[in-house]
Formats: sequence, structure tokens, C-alpha cells
Amino acid sequence: MTLYSNTVGVGGVYSDLVTWDAANGGAPTKNLTTDGNSVEALIIGDVVAGYPTLDLIGWAADAINSMTIRANTGAEFNPTTMTGARLIDQTSNNFGAVLRSGGYLFIKNLGITFSNAVNDLFYEESAIIAQKCTIYGCTTGVSKHIFINNSHFSNCIFILSAPATANNGAGIIFKEVLKNCTIICKLGSGAFNGDIVCRESDMTNTVVYNENTKTSYNSIYSPTSLLTCAQNNNGSSALGAGHVEGITTADFTDYANGDYSVAPGSSLIDAGTDLSAEFTTDIVGTVRG
Repeated sequence: MTLYSNTVGVGGVYSDLVTWDAANGGAPTKNLTTDGNSVEALIIGDVVAGYPTLDLIGWAADAINSMTIRANTGAEFNPTTMTGARLIDQTSNNFGAVLRSGGYLFIKNLGITFSNAVNDLFYEESAIIAQKCTIYGCTTGVSKHIFINNSHFSNCIFILSAPATANNGAGIIFKEVLKNCTIICKLGSGAFNGDIVCRESDMTNTVVYNENTKTSYNSIYSPTSLLTCAQNNNGSSALGAGHVEGITTADFTDYANGDYSVAPGSSLIDAGTDLSAEFTTDIVGTVRG
């Protein structure tokens, strides 16, 4: 693993995010809004050491003077080949419970996996803005939510694979903003024995494919906003006019082998809302109108 910073005046190569944090001023003293700076950690390989215990408590940041953790140019994570720069949680801790900066953290072009996390992966007290990331893993079945409250995702892919138990939200996406995202819910994942995939979220151009048959709750449960989204027919209630119902694995390029891009001829093509004012390329860099 290689990690370095391109923060103004703080160049260097680091072995983990803790030493990067310290080099950039360290919590709780760093105030990016006062010094007019932004900090970036550029990931080339896998980040393991220091990732689960990264402490950004006390950092002051906003949308302009912010923190960014992203893949270095050329090391972007590819969701089809599952290769590239990744954040890996290998302990019983999680990333978000210690990330309470009250500011902004941007995460871009990374694979994020948390096979042993026991709580919410990202916590609610920071504005987590994830762009072109692949979130996968969650295999222990003891996690609660992937992300909870106040996080925004664009052009991200979620592959939920945790075994679920009753009254457990393993793999659930809760109270988020999702735009141009794809969510694949494998058998057993999701809340309440695999029923709920997204709960109380603001969703635009988001595709949900849930392999579980509905027992009690819809895959998209009690959304706060829903615009041109799609789902498969697993028994969930119809989303209503303007949405795409009954998608199948044939709507994806190669569902069986993990290629969840839209297949030629799919009913998903040109079915969404134009968000080109916000972004013009998808997770693999393809230009989208």
C-alpha cells in the first residue's frame, strides 16, 4: 500500500491514514476553514493500517475547505474487475464512528469493503460525499447500516452481501441521498431477513435489484424522495408513474459475473432524469448526457 498527500505545503508519502492525519495537522486542532486549505490523501493500493481508527474529531471543514480521500489518478477502483485503490476495514471497529468532524469528507473512486465491521460504516455527524465508489463486502451479518444520515452518493455501486437476521439492518442504506447509483442486494442481505435495501432515502436515477423475495417490507422502504428509479419484481409495491418496474438480470451487462453496467437494449437506457449539470461521467468514466 502506498499513500501520499498533495496538500499545499504538506507533501509526502505515508504508510497509513493515521500518519497522514498527523502530518496534516492532526485532530483536534486542524481548522481548514480558517487556514483556507483542503487536504487530500491519494490512495494507490490497499489501505489497512490506521484506516479503522482514523480520528478526525475536531477538524473544521466545509464544502470548499474540505478533506478528500481518493484514488490516485490511474489507480481508480474498477467495479467490474474489482481492482484498484481500496479502503479495507479489518477490525471490529468502523470508519464512521470516529469521523465526527462536523464538516465535509469527500471519498472518490475507491473500493470500500468492511467485512468485519460491527456497526455503521460511516457515522452521521459529518457530511460524507462519496463519488464513483464501489461499496461491497459486509459479510459477517452483524453490521447495522452501511451509511447512516447525512451522506451523499453519486455514481456509486453497492453490493450488499451480508446474511441478515430479523430486526438487524445488515447491509441497509439508511437516510441517504443517492443519485445515479446501482444497488445489488444478494440473498440474505438487507434489513429484516433481506427485505429492506434502502430506507427513508432521497433517490434519483437509482437502480435496486433485490434477490430476496419480499416477506413484509418493500425493498425501497418509505423513501423521502423518489425520481426516475428502478427495481426488480420481488413482490415489492410498485414505485409509481415515472419509474421502471420489473428489471431483470438481463438489464445488466453480465450480472452473473459482477458486471452491473447497463446492457444494450435495457429498459433503463434513457429512462432517468438528466443530471448532467451535476456530473457528466459515470463510475468508469463513460460520458453520460
